[in-house]
Amino acid sequence: MWSDGDMMRCFLTLAMMGLVAGGCPDGAEQEPGGEPGSGSDGPSIVLVDFHPPDVAEPRETWSHKASGVMFTTPGSGWSRIEGEAQAALGADVKLAVREGERCSGWALVRPAAGLGARQAADAARSALAWQGLQVQVDEDVKYDLWTARRYEVQGRLDGRVVAERASYWLEFGNLYGVVARTNDRDYASRRRCLDRVTAGFALGLPAP
Repeated sequence: MWSDGDMMRCFLTLAMMGLVAGGCPDGAEQEPGGEPGSGSDGPSIVLVDFHPPDVAEPRETWSHKASGVMFTTPGSGWSRIEGEAQAALGADVKLAVREGERCSGWALVRPAAGLGARQAADAARSALAWQGLQVQVDEDVKYDLWTARRYEVQGRLDGRVVAERASYWLEFGNLYGVVARTNDRDYASRRRCLDRVTAGFALGLPAP
């Protein structure tokens, strides 16, 4: 015969070990399949089709030695924009990059000539002739070692949604700017482009 103490000790043993042991009294009911509570032990959230990033992805660093501007590719699939295509982005653009046809970025450098980072950002934003232009960010931020003025805007150009993030700061008597632009189809892809371009650019010491 099982005493109350025996039954309690059996239940405590099962609870602590999570195992089904034979010989429990009839009061320890089991679910179909022979294991108590077998339907409640699985995770409540299951990640489907998750592929971790490849940390060994090859990377390259491109640089414009005279200005110190450099770009380290955040993975594969990036290329430099050169020649007439770079010149079309502006006379002050020193280094330009692209990932596919919908994500691009560039760095510009010119003498500050008394122009502040905020003024430069305001002027660049005002020059965008996009339909339905919306200013989503306009603030001071930390860009690497420098305090920069950054804006993010979104609008329509040639019927497509376009987003741009630009950061401007002063150093070595120059005005530096990093611009990321994308017309990717969905919001998540546009955000990823802006983040990858921004993170890829850096400033080293200009060549003497």
